[in-house]
Amino acid sequence: MNDTTTPRAPLSRIPSDILCAQDYEALAAHFLLATHHAYITGGSGFEATLRANREAFERVQILPRLLRDVTTGHTRLKLFGQSLHHPILLAPLAFQALAHPRGELDSARAAEATDTCLVASTLSSWPLEDIAREGCGGSGSSSTSSPCATARLISSSAPRLRATAHSS
Repeated sequence: MNDTTTPRAPLSRIPSDILCAQDYEALAAHFLLATHHAYITGGSGFEATLRANREAFERVQILPRLLRDVTTGHTRLKLFGQSLHHPILLAPLAFQALAHPRGELDSARAAEATDTCLVASTLSSWPLEDIAREGCGGSGSSSTSSPCATARLISSSAPRLRATAHSS
């Protein structure tokens, strides 16, 4: 792990030996402060849920289906009434600014660039409204099924949600 007070400078390219998410996790230890890396990679309490999740993922296997006609196949799905081009969502991770100064703002930009839904944490480093605005890139998209429309809808609800939470 990186025990210094100053992490290494960012890389200009993805190293050739990065092949999966676990490779990124191992590499991150060299670029984050030790306390930040421990927070991001750890779980709460005795890490029982973290352990159970890892064990569950280890049991999942993808079985290739060779020689199948996939000319009409797609990855689209509908989730909570929103049409998505693929079943990949960026999961919530609190305090992303521990890993990068712009944290969730740049995650929102990446989500927008890949047409991916970003699920922002309630413990984000930035206000939800800023994350939604950054992800939409000021596009002014009016499509009701776009990630930007969803972000604007959630963003417009946030003040009411906060007011409700504080009044109860």
